[in-house]
Amino acid sequence: MDDLILYGLCGVVVLAVMGAFLTKSPKAAFAKMGPVAGKTKAEIFAKAGPPNSVSAAPDGKTVYQWFEISHLGNDAYHIALIFNGDICEGITHEFRS
Repeated sequence: MDDLILYGLCGVVVLAVMGAFLTKSPKAAFAKMGPVAGKTKAEIFAKAGPPNSVSAAPDGKTVYQWFEISHLGNDAYHIALIFNGDICEGITHEFRS
């Protein structure tokens, strides 16, 4: 019975570590991506994953936002991009702590 509990705990740890590495990090994705102006939604979403928030902006534009907080809660990242249709016009806000 003790071996079963040990194997179960090991499985949980392995899954948690895999999840941390397989989850896309917006902070890392945007750092590697370079300038975003002129890129399409598909290009950005493929590298950064889906946004955490979508909202309407003036003139029919759309703001997409990504947030990330470290597992320890001491590191945060937020970026907001404005799109005109399918094309990114640039960063409207970016924050790193």
